Amino acid sequence: MAQGSRRTRVWTIVTILVVIALIGACIVAGKWLLAKKANPDAVAASGVFAEEPHLREQVTPGDFDLDAFVPVLGTGNTTQPVSYGDARIMAGATKKGESVLIGLGEGARASWQTSLGGPLIACAAQAQGQSLPCLVKSSTGTLVALVDVGTGIAKWIWEDGQAYINVAVGADNAILLLGSDLSITPINAEGTLTGEPMLSQQPTSPDLVPDSSSCRLGAATIDAPEAFRALSPTMYLITHGGLNTFITIANNQVVGAVPGTLLTQPADKGGRIVVAPSAGCAPAAVVTPGRNRVQLLPADVSVPIPVDHSLPSLVIRSGEFHAINWTGPSVGRPAYASLAMTIEGTPRLAETKDVEVVAGDHVMTAFSRQRGAELWSVSVDAHDLRIGEDVVIVNTTSGEVRGYGLTSGALEWSLPDNALGMLTLNEAAFTVSSENGLFTWAGGGETPARVATGAAASQGEVSPGITYSAQTCVRTTAADGSTAVTTVPVDCGLEGAEPVVGVVTADQVARGKDATEYLKACEGRFPTSVSAITVTSPRVDAATSAICTGNPNAR
Repeated sequence: MAQGSRRTRVWTIVTILVVIALIGACIVAGKWLLAKKANPDAVAASGVFAEEPHLREQVTPGDFDLDAFVPVLGTGNTTQPVSYGDARIMAGATKKGESVLIGLGEGARASWQTSLGGPLIACAAQAQGQSLPCLVKSSTGTLVALVDVGTGIAKWIWEDGQAYINVAVGADNAILLLGSDLSITPINAEGTLTGEPMLSQQPTSPDLVPDSSSCRLGAATIDAPEAFRALSPTMYLITHGGLNTFITIANNQVVGAVPGTLLTQPADKGGRIVVAPSAGCAPAAVVTPGRNRVQLLPADVSVPIPVDHSLPSLVIRSGEFHAINWTGPSVGRPAYASLAMTIEGTPRLAETKDVEVVAGDHVMTAFSRQRGAELWSVSVDAHDLRIGEDVVIVNTTSGEVRGYGLTSGALEWSLPDNALGMLTLNEAAFTVSSENGLFTWAGGGETPARVATGAAASQGEVSPGITYSAQTCVRTTAADGSTAVTTVPVDCGLEGAEPVVGVVTADQVARGKDATEYLKACEGRFPTSVSAITVTSPRVDAATSAICTGNPNAR
């Protein structure tokens, strides 16, 4: 009896295991069917990327004796070179965390390299003629260097204990320093403070600053990179930590603040900008910079992100695509009634005249733009994608690069891991850009004889460039009355400015001496001086050891 009971228990356990195995097999089969739904009418890929591409060029940090590439324009931006007129500038970092700017000559060979010392925060998107202002972190605050884009010759022009997050060049050629509190501080090319910081003003309408607490903010991404630039003669854009703030240039008044990706249409005469947050995170917005206007879309409308960041012809409402007229804007009827899919997050769009490819968080789907019918669907975590003729090129979140047939969804090829990056497509080649390098892959199936690489140039350093003359003023306290961390030149018309009547040079009294020696030297050389300010900063012209202040008009 006991033996029969044991046999029954064994068969019960075996039966349960078999059932579990069958259920598991069904789940796997279901996932496989979901992961790959083929298009029976598909045409095999035959374009330039139908066969596995070959590596045509690689530019790595090691080519320039660096540890990693970093974005010139700040976190979240591409590591590819940025053009300033005829100059192309890249940036990198050493193992010690010191940033280096690279001026590129022909190909990827450096014509100059300049070490900025500390970590790079950002360089301005626009140069001041030949001079490029760049923000650098220091142990005490922030430094500003002015770098010649043609030669790499650079000098320090500003040193401050404030935490600045970006820099821009204003319409009047002023260098504008953006504070973490969104205040804007103007200085000139000589490093003189030309006005008091313009504090950020509260928005005129709180409704145009929607609640973004459910959004994933706090770090810049490729969808919302750090930015500070003029959108029109009357409006600035500040993107920081994933939040886009639109402000009036005249008084730093906040017009609106919306998280998400900026989408534009170069041919749009109205200059509209659409902000596309993650689905359900916050309302999307339409911005008209020339009119200083921000308009929110209905909360149930989310905007997909075209890979070229243009204005899409479709929006998503209740999981369906709808046509949209951005002039209103007004949402139209469902565009593809037969498309049934659950979209997670904000999808990316890539399209041709016949096919629309939609990449969500975990699934990429293609469908016919004429019939609205789904062509195929694959399971993939797409970080970035482009369409090269009849192949969808995908950079996955794991750093892999894959090619899928545009009409079939078939995996045509997969490239070695090139790290997470951004894709750019140029006819018969595409480039993957990341901190680990720039890798250009060419289609056509022919393997080149050798792979072109970059090369370093001799490395220079930023020279001490902060100077003082009898035509400038300084002040030892900030505008709010607090003690300044450093003494910087200021416009003599500003409150609290003290005129400089002369300087003590290091050959007269060396740096590091007692304060009384500098005061004695000031009084002896400049009878109108009333105080001496010792200079210790390595960013100040090394020939200066003290600043003499007083009343230049005294007798």
